[in-house]
Amino acid sequence: MNDKTVTTARRWMKRIASALLLSCALPAAHAADTQPYNAGMRMGAIAYRQVSMPVALTYPTRAEAVARDFGPFRMTVAAGAPAAQAPEAGWPVVFVSHGTGGNLFNHADLVAALARAGYVVVVLEHPGDNFRDRSLVTDKRYFSERPAQLLALLQAFLDREGSAGAAAGGLLGDLRLDPKRVSLIGHSAGGYTAAVVAGATGDVRRVTDHCAAHADGDEMCGMADPNWSVSAAQAGPRYRLAPDAAMPASSADPRVRAAVLLAPLTVPLQPDSLGALPSALMVVTATHDEVLAPRFHGLPWAALASRSSIEIEPRAGHFSFMTSVPAERRAMLGQAGTDPAGFDRAQFQRELAARIIGFLDRSTAP
Repeated sequence: MNDKTVTTARRWMKRIASALLLSCALPAAHAADTQPYNAGMRMGAIAYRQVSMPVALTYPTRAEAVARDFGPFRMTVAAGAPAAQAPEAGWPVVFVSHGTGGNLFNHADLVAALARAGYVVVVLEHPGDNFRDRSLVTDKRYFSERPAQLLALLQAFLDREGSAGAAAGGLLGDLRLDPKRVSLIGHSAGGYTAAVVAGATGDVRRVTDHCAAHADGDEMCGMADPNWSVSAAQAGPRYRLAPDAAMPASSADPRVRAAVLLAPLTVPLQPDSLGALPSALMVVTATHDEVLAPRFHGLPWAALASRSSIEIEPRAGHFSFMTSVPAERRAMLGQAGTDPAGFDRAQFQRELAARIIGFLDRSTAP
């Protein structure tokens, strides 16, 4: 073991020790349920290549919000309401990438809390990797296409160019964004997606080598069933990465100031791209993650990124980072509706939102 490896290992263990203390502490950030705003919502779509990419825009408003159902998910929002008066520089903005097989409302609790705290939140539904269509999962472009989609969303809303920019401008309407306070949040495959747009790069050999060694220990190495994490039927082989899979060469946007990675898929990321990341990073892993084992995903990655903080959540599982749903609707989500025994997802979501808001406030402050 060389000196560099020893130093990295020591730094990693220090971060893990600090993270264990943090994860057991009460959240110190401003509470998500005492914010001065309500959450407004507008829905639409922007053009992306030959498809239309669904988008949900959530933002601060003074209008009255009411509970609304979106399939199994529930949000308290003011649909189509006028925005509250923006700060002089505009609203800070967060772009959200859901996990594989997800949708616009996977993180409804967190998104609404961010809007109540004074953030504009833009969520995309990934073409080819959502609850209706998972054709991209078996496509060799998977690891390049996801970041390209998130980058296109960011550019549409910040640059307002072309038809996608026009559609984004129509959704924004009276909302002004602060281009100096841009953040990303990603869960699972969305964590990988957000990391790349924050500045990381990938290498297909890392995935093929990893899966050759850990095929039986890492669920990522088996994802190929298009129904996986979408329906209750989970049997069968899962993922097989094409040997000529494309990896992103340049999907970073230098305007990204901070990124939050929740139970992230990180094996494909090149270690030498992490130390120079300009963005502040918050990585949250779950001890009981049954999909992306923290020892392979999240922990080693965070240890190498110089501006990262890591939190290890000892109570949660992989899907605990998704929004809470009424008890009678959990079965509709299949495996994504399950948590470790005794876990209170709704309470965890409130605590998590407070920690994330505090991190974004600190990391993107003028």
